[in-house]
Amino acid sequence: MVWIQRGAADARRPYYRHGLQRGLAVVLVVFGFSIGVSTPSSAVDAEGSRYYEDALVRFERNEFPAAVIQLKNALKSDPNMLAAHVLLGKALLRTGDPGAAEVSFDQALKLGVNRAEVIVPLSQALAAQGKFDALLDRVSPAGLPRPLQVDVLIARGNAQVMKGNLTAAQRTYEEARVLDPNSASVRLAQAKLLLQQGDTSRASALVEEALKIAPDAGSGWNLRASLAHLKGDVRGALTGYEKAIALNLSDVDARVAQVGLLIDLGRLQEAQRGIDELQSISPREPRAAYLRAVIAGRNNDAEAVRTALVDVVTLVDGAPKGLVAQYPQLLLVGGLSHFGLGNHEKAKEYLVLFLAQNPGHPGATKVVASLYIDAGDTTRAIAMLESVRKAAPNDPQILSLLAAAYMLDRRYTLAAGVLEQAVTISGGAADVRADYGVSLLGLGQGELGLAQLQQAFSKDPGQARAGVALAGLYLKHDQPKKAIEVIDAVVRREPDNVAVVNMQGVVHAAAGDRGGARAAYERVLSLNSRFHAARLNLARLDLAEGKPDVARERLNELLKGDPRNGEAMFEFALLEEQAGNGAETVRWLEKAMTVPRQAAHAGARLTDVFLRQRDVGRALTVSRQTLTIAPKDLSVLFARSRALIAAGDSGTARLTLKDASALAAFNPGPNLELARLQLAARDRDGALYSLDRILKAQPGYLPALVLLTELELGNGEYSKAEPRIRNINERFPTKGAGERLMGDLVVARGQVNAAIPHYRAALAKDKDAAAAIRLYRAHLLAGDAPKGLAFLEHWFRDNPGESAVLRTLADGYLRTGNLAAARTSYDRLLERRRDDAAVLNNLAQVALRQGDKSALDYAENALRVAPADPGVIDTVGWVLVQQGQLDRGVGVLRDARLRDPNSLEIRYHLAAALAQAGREAEARILLKEILAIGVAFDQMDDARKLQRQLGP
Repeated sequence: MVWIQRGAADARRPYYRHGLQRGLAVVLVVFGFSIGVSTPSSAVDAEGSRYYEDALVRFERNEFPAAVIQLKNALKSDPNMLAAHVLLGKALLRTGDPGAAEVSFDQALKLGVNRAEVIVPLSQALAAQGKFDALLDRVSPAGLPRPLQVDVLIARGNAQVMKGNLTAAQRTYEEARVLDPNSASVRLAQAKLLLQQGDTSRASALVEEALKIAPDAGSGWNLRASLAHLKGDVRGALTGYEKAIALNLSDVDARVAQVGLLIDLGRLQEAQRGIDELQSISPREPRAAYLRAVIAGRNNDAEAVRTALVDVVTLVDGAPKGLVAQYPQLLLVGGLSHFGLGNHEKAKEYLVLFLAQNPGHPGATKVVASLYIDAGDTTRAIAMLESVRKAAPNDPQILSLLAAAYMLDRRYTLAAGVLEQAVTISGGAADVRADYGVSLLGLGQGELGLAQLQQAFSKDPGQARAGVALAGLYLKHDQPKKAIEVIDAVVRREPDNVAVVNMQGVVHAAAGDRGGARAAYERVLSLNSRFHAARLNLARLDLAEGKPDVARERLNELLKGDPRNGEAMFEFALLEEQAGNGAETVRWLEKAMTVPRQAAHAGARLTDVFLRQRDVGRALTVSRQTLTIAPKDLSVLFARSRALIAAGDSGTARLTLKDASALAAFNPGPNLELARLQLAARDRDGALYSLDRILKAQPGYLPALVLLTELELGNGEYSKAEPRIRNINERFPTKGAGERLMGDLVVARGQVNAAIPHYRAALAKDKDAAAAIRLYRAHLLAGDAPKGLAFLEHWFRDNPGESAVLRTLADGYLRTGNLAAARTSYDRLLERRRDDAAVLNNLAQVALRQGDKSALDYAENALRVAPADPGVIDTVGWVLVQQGQLDRGVGVLRDARLRDPNSLEIRYHLAAALAQAGREAEARILLKEILAIGVAFDQMDDARKLQRQLGP
């Protein structure tokens, strides 16, 4: 599958088919420094693919146990064969092993299957195990096609019934009926609910309606039989069960009911035959074992009864409870010792037990409260501190901690009041005044907050706490010179304070002075060779300067001395990510997540890694886990929102972003990212609010003005956008943003030629790659592709460092069929970044068209970088088919289809491969589905031709 950028108003947001995003560059920012206080799908082999195809045939014949055996053989050959995991789950479900089926579906989700492919059978597996809470938590209709939404809502309603929440179930069924007023399945679900409530007449009416809509619905006949059974209509019941079984041989519920009725009638031989058939279909069905016990009881066979019941019973191991400590002083000493060593979880364990016996102990309370604050658990921290504040109202430490908790909870007014009191009590102590300044910043009172920090520093020049806070603030306000002046003054006063000298390095690095930063970090290590934060920061510098081997050696050395250093693990992940080692990136981030203080940071990053790999299922899982760890961490909330948006669950994403909005306060950076995500989640009002919050605090914040204008252009509000664009041009006459936006406005109005002078004017002010790409696209839209390419070639010769422009050139050559030029340009891009999946993928396509056998190498390298991306997997599969490796190609294309069932191109490739493999019936079904949709795609003519060849 070829990825080519789409022409759009915003060239900064390229996309590729299947939406693979480019990897983020590793950047050095102040808060990125420590201040010291899956196997690729191309691995499908021919043997595994043959086992799978045989299993599929057996599954279609209802030979489920045999299918399970062959699927396990396939997975033994290839443990990551996605299609085998999905089909195994379905086969296990049919054999009555829902627990194992759940495991298979979960593995498929981890490997990247599109949730639409497994959501219904997964709900069935969970329901069969009685995991109704898990079903309601994990099985959501959001982002699914409408028919699947109906199925999922029915499953959720059924789970609510089993939990006894009948009112909620009725609402859920009604929601499903609104989506599909003609659904027989919804009527049957409602009938079951009415039957449970004893309303047999209304239930019968709904069943008859359902059977009129779907006369071959086995579940409808089963329910009709159940109603007849209740009324004492034995003949009607047996007829209904027989009909249900005939329509669906694997209908376990109907078979169980039929056998139960036969036992009641004393027809034990028929019942035994029914049990034998039932157990051949579903060997692990516990109800079958129970019915076997009933028959054995009727036959007075006590031993058989016992054996059968043993088969039904399962044992549950209970976890032992912790012991209650009997020695408070030991708890206190142990807790404080662990805290001093940095073993925070163990410290909390000891001290919480201690405080249970000694509530209000000031020292222990302060430590535990600080641990709760560090973990983001402000509710408990505030409750503890407010309690001890009553006993010690003038303790500045308690007040400062309480203010810190309030600030973390974004209750800035309360924080400011507490800190104002602390400032007074402490006589205006610089450190307390610094905290007060930070709280004012949180309230959006930027000038007052800065003034407090400046007063704190001027009162005690060189005082570390105020100086560090002020230096950080200057950096955030893009005043690196002032930041350096402040931190250097602090270091002159405390030259042997390793934490302060380390911060000096952080400030110099963020200001672009890598030499000064390196000197500071090296001085730290000369003062204390075991100060790991400085060694970590040196590794970050090495990585930023393109010295990965040096960084790797430094990180290895750090981890030898401190094996649980989460920040080092995180940096190792960044290093591997930069080197294009996707599996190692994931491994290091997963390790970092096991370190409590690094878990949130690593989880957010891992979520984004999975999203870049198009592994939305794993991104959702990790982001959900991380959110439980740090529910008030903005980076975690943003990562969770990105995962939800990628999964199509915009509604939940909007709720998550609402939580983030409450935390973003008046900080421009977070609010800008918040606005972008709100737009992606289709929350225009929320985005406008976030941008308004930025512009009220900083009316001249250009990125917010640009995004607001782009929002208006995207919504067709040209009369609002135009005066804003003119205002941007007047306020920022040396910047090209205004002219670029004016070009976008003109294009939006359909005046493509008139946009060209604006883009040229933007380029005259800024060497802006986005404007250059827009100018090229304007020529393209005007029907003059050669002129656009000529301009872009010339611009790139003058600006050879702009990879985005080179990429656009390569895509342009590919679009116009200039394969040689496209390949040369993609090769140059690959020299700059060896792990660019989009480039590798397109090189594979170019090489395939050129008849070059290296196409497979390129495709498999792309897959190594993005192992879960359906577009890459499709390319690998199609190349395999074209190069004669049919068995492997079919297996890989099945994998791609399971990950992106909506892609017509992938489905066509699979149909073509199946036709070659002799699976013509399956190919015909796929082609019929593809062409019935009526949406054009690149190979539609080829699909029609193949359909004619295969015949009806």
